[in-house]
Amino acid sequence: MSCSLRWALNSTAGSVRETTRNAATPSPVGEIAVDAGVHKTIYTGNWKLVGMQDALVPCTLPNPKLLRPAERGHTLENPKDLLAMGWDTQGWSGKAWWPTNYNFISRPVWVVEATAKDTHYAYSRQVLWIDRELYVGYYKEAYDKEGQLWRVVLNSVSVGRTEQGDFSVAQPDFTLSVDERPNHATVELPLKQGQHLVFGAGLSEEVFTQSELMKRGK
Repeated sequence: MSCSLRWALNSTAGSVRETTRNAATPSPVGEIAVDAGVHKTIYTGNWKLVGMQDALVPCTLPNPKLLRPAERGHTLENPKDLLAMGWDTQGWSGKAWWPTNYNFISRPVWVVEATAKDTHYAYSRQVLWIDRELYVGYYKEAYDKEGQLWRVVLNSVSVGRTEQGDFSVAQPDFTLSVDERPNHATVELPLKQGQHLVFGAGLSEEVFTQSELMKRGK
């Protein structure tokens, strides 16, 4: 049994809506589709292991990052080494959406291929690069029905950990989705100046009452 219903939250409007059956369709505001992330390839398909190798993969420093106790849960200490994006760096001659101070390290990965069973699905084939020890997905290549490269997704994840090591969390810190057709890109930067991230804070039960859910479903 498979389910094709997918829902998207519009946090600005405070509402949810059913998305298109084709989860490869990008959002109206960028190139990141419902399943564009490396960890979001959830459709039914044929999967196979292409191979194992060492690969240069993205990494932001320091790693792990320090988590401090907060009033509720834990908060990520203000990062001192934030990514400097090309659009903010004077004299940068590379792509505006590429970080100017990114780090790469060598990691053992699986290279996995997924071929769509659904003929309506926009991607005919996807190739994922997944860490063999950490199970982190770093890259995804998505190909259209003609077999041409359509999108490339890059993802880096840091570990947030308390000083005592009693609580830890995997935190995506940079996601890049490049549409190779018009050469457009969309960036997600969860770690940026002024961004307050809290983990393990829990959610109030009041959020899940019928009246509250109906408010958010309009």
